Amino acid sequence: MTKYLLIALLLFTSFAFSQSVEKTELIGLWNVVNVESTREIKKEEKEMLDMAKKAFMNSTFEFESNENFTLNIDFIGIGEKLKKVYWNYSSDDSSITIESWNEHDNLMVIIVEKKNDTVFFKLRETSLTLEVEK
Repeated sequence: MTKYLLIALLLFTSFAFSQSVEKTELIGLWNVVNVESTREIKKEEKEMLDMAKKAFMNSTFEFESNENFTLNIDFIGIGEKLKKVYWNYSSDDSSITIESWNEHDNLMVIIVEKKNDTVFFKLRETSLTLEVEK
């Protein structure tokens, strides 16, 4: 019985602190204000992660109402690849999928989380969580 009570309490707590985000709320220009890594990193990954953190700190995510998406970032191999692609939001799992218009390649998946009116973009392909604001 205590086990079920604990599970119910944990579920309630996670729903109470995590707010849903509507697709219309995403439209606009988002500036990254903080970057965190969500896991321990190995020594050999630290330099690359530090470079990525620095690049994301100076980046913006632009979601247009016509589903165009642009990530403005100064990072080799990413900056040009993520300009004028498109985005699709799934409210089921609060994820944004970024794809190219022509080839429909999945370029990036962002999990959107809102806690206490602060919005976070979790980059599924990395261990990075970005705190963002409009």
